[in-house]
Amino acid sequence: MTSPKSSPVTLALWEVVEQKWEDSAVHESFLNACAEENDLAYAARKYREQRDGADSMRHELAQQQLEKITSMAFAQMAIQKTPPSEKKTTITIVAALVSGALLMACLYLLTL
Repeated sequence: MTSPKSSPVTLALWEVVEQKWEDSAVHESFLNACAEENDLAYAARKYREQRDGADSMRHELAQQQLEKITSMAFAQMAIQKTPPSEKKTTITIVAALVSGALLMACLYLLTL
């Protein structure tokens, strides 16, 4: 099963991966293409199928590739992360000042 957004390039590269399983350059090309196409989920799905499949010779390499995919996904998320807006920072400061003022007023009233 393929992802609706999986590109013909990643689909074709996966076929090459299956044919040349022992070639690390082919795996690397496939992962790089999936990262470029923003489709690491497809790569993860294909490697999970191999890790959980009947061919025990592929399990270890598939697990290693899944670990690489996880690292690549975290790296993509870090790049896409947006900094907090100034508006939220301003609201936080105002809320802290108002809370402090109310606390001071309560303390003052308790000392009367």
